[in-house]
Amino acid sequence: MGRPLKIAKAQAVITLTGTNATTDVVTTSASLSTLGVIAGMPFVPASNIGGLVAGTTYWILNVLTDNTFTVSATPLNANPTSTPVDLSATSAQTVAATVAPVDTYFNNPNGSANIIVTGK
Repeated sequence: MGRPLKIAKAQAVITLTGTNATTDVVTTSASLSTLGVIAGMPFVPASNIGGLVAGTTYWILNVLTDNTFTVSATPLNANPTSTPVDLSATSAQTVAATVAPVDTYFNNPNGSANIIVTGK
């Protein structure tokens, strides 16, 4: 049998619009429920925003409303106290973040490489 073929795309690309230093909450213009974004999903911001570093994987700790959430620096099973990332205050931002990027939730057999086919 040949290598596994993976046809994949990210769960969503959302726009982060601000962060709150007091509550450690991230605001997005996206409708998280419509996009199927839930707690535990990883995301990667494209640019620095409010203490989140571009290109770094974070996890959605809690979805608070349809457009706000808190952030974990580690997968939720490695954050048993549900400690959010300390954020700084920002507003009027437009930073893209990829939720559940390609390769998330896919495991190859040992010794196999990914073959990724992306598309819309």
